[in-house]
Amino acid sequence: MSSPTYDPVPKSPLHHDYPYSRGEAAAESDSDDFDPEQKPQIITDEEHHPSTTSSKKRSNKRTFLPHRLTPPPSTLILLTFLLPLLLWSLLLRPPTLILPSSLPLTSHCGSNATQALSLGCKFDLLAGSWTPSHCIDTASLSEFRTWITSPQRLRGAFPYFKDMAGTQRFRNEEELAWYDAEKTVWTTWEEHRWHCAMLMRRWHRAWLGMGRPNSRLGRLEHTMHCSKAVEEGLRRNEDAGWIVTEFQVSFESC
Repeated sequence: MSSPTYDPVPKSPLHHDYPYSRGEAAAESDSDDFDPEQKPQIITDEEHHPSTTSSKKRSNKRTFLPHRLTPPPSTLILLTFLLPLLLWSLLLRPPTLILPSSLPLTSHCGSNATQALSLGCKFDLLAGSWTPSHCIDTASLSEFRTWITSPQRLRGAFPYFKDMAGTQRFRNEEELAWYDAEKTVWTTWEEHRWHCAMLMRRWHRAWLGMGRPNSRLGRLEHTMHCSKAVEEGLRRNEDAGWIVTEFQVSFESC
């Protein structure tokens, strides 16, 4: 009785012969005589897969760079955008704030309006202070003055009062500037929040070399106070017309 014969198992269509498999290397070594003087042959993709490369030539060559050293596409895209921005910021970086030698580094405004005028100071409505004229940023002052004198304000134009009840209103900016510095000036939450928002613009303009903050606005305590006022305004807005903010006319240096 003859033993049954079996046809060789066909290769799966998904099977691939990898160029560096151990089985293939052994088969090749059996078919050829071993020559110790012969240099090892490097098998390329074209030689190992002629049917694949004959129909379509590869235009790109393989780069044998370890995968961990090759940055992902997302990193390359990010660097493409960040590097130009970094160079742009360095080229357009504003100059360091250096005051002209003709401007005094320290100026003061005395202790009353008469002294302030004689020392060349002006009343800065945004700061609520007499300030050396060369330190005032006129752009932010003009913008704030236009806003505060608008009839659209919750308590009407120029909402500054001599009492918390809001019965004694200041007529204009001049009356406020000459008001007794020992007495309190009252205004609304609306004015206070806008005052703090405008100071952010003024600080940035000062950083660009346009004006200098006076000694009142230059204190960290005032900046912290303003940031809390803005934060409070984000939580509630129904009390913006309340007269709860107070300050006193001051005479500052810079």
